[in-house]
Amino acid sequence: MSKGLTILMILSALSASSTGNAQIKSPSQTERKVAELQQQVAELKQVVARLDSSIDSLWREMFQTNAKLDAHRAVQLDLASPHKFQRIDTDTGSFLLSVDDAISYLDGYKIRLNIGNPSAAKYDGFKLKVKWSKGYDYSNFKTASYLRWQKAIREKEVSFTETLQPGIWNRVEMILSPAAADELGYLEVSLDTDTVSLIRPM
Repeated sequence: MSKGLTILMILSALSASSTGNAQIKSPSQTERKVAELQQQVAELKQVVARLDSSIDSLWREMFQTNAKLDAHRAVQLDLASPHKFQRIDTDTGSFLLSVDDAISYLDGYKIRLNIGNPSAAKYDGFKLKVKWSKGYDYSNFKTASYLRWQKAIREKEVSFTETLQPGIWNRVEMILSPAAADELGYLEVSLDTDTVSLIRPM
C-alpha cells in the first residue's frame, strides 16, 4: 500500500470520527438549549404572575376606594340579618333602610323593605333601585372573576307614589325577578326622592 493511500485512509477515518463526535454532541447541545428556553419561559411566567397579582391588587383598591366614596349613597342589605338598618343618603335628606323579609314569589322574590324617615319632613314619591346577584368572595379577589360577577348583576328601578311619612318606618315592597335563593347574597339598594313637604310657620 502506498504512503499516499495510507494517509488518505487515515484522514478519512479522522473525518468520520469527527463527524460521529459531532453527531453525539449535537443532542446534548439541543437539550441544553431547550433547558435554557424552558428556564426563560418559567421566569417569564413568574414575572407575568407577579404582574397579574399587582393588577388585581390595584383593581381591588380602586373598587374599595370607589365604594368608600359612594358610602351611604347605596347600601348593601343582608337577608340573614333582618331589621338591621343602615343610613342611606339622598340629595334631599338621610334615611334609614332595613330589610324586613324576603318571600318566594313566582320565579323570583318579594322583598319587603322598611324606610325610616327620621326627619320632620314628608317626601311625596320616591324611587328605589335594587341590584342583586350571588355574593362575591373578596378574599379570593381576581380582576377577571370580579368583572364577570359585575356583569351578572341584575338591577331594577321602581317609582313609588306613596309618601315617606316623618318619624316612622315606611314599609314598601319590590318583586325581584328572576331570582333564585342563592342569587340574593348580594343585595344593594339606593333611594332617590326630590319632593319635600314641610310645615309652613304660623
